[in-house]
Amino acid sequence: MIDVNLKGVLYGIAAALPVFRRQGFGHFVNVISTAGIQVKPTMAVYAGTKNAVRTITEALRQEAGDKLRERFARIRQHEPCGFDDKSGGQVPNY
Repeated sequence: MIDVNLKGVLYGIAAALPVFRRQGFGHFVNVISTAGIQVKPTMAVYAGTKNAVRTITEALRQEAGDKLRERFARIRQHEPCGFDDKSGGQVPNY
């Protein structure tokens, strides 16, 4: 979970920044979760990774400075809300 939720974001940022600089524009959209704010029992690691993504995204926005923000990058975080998928919590095993 840490590799995907946290390291994946860091590796993606590291890979994208040079491309954004070369082409003169780019967009970061990082997906976070309400679990990063409202921690539930048994969700500590997941919540920690999502909170870390939230913090990294905000830090990137601040550290990028005016030149980065104005020149080429939009930095956003998306926090999807819950939904009822009508599965009743059951996921078929295919």
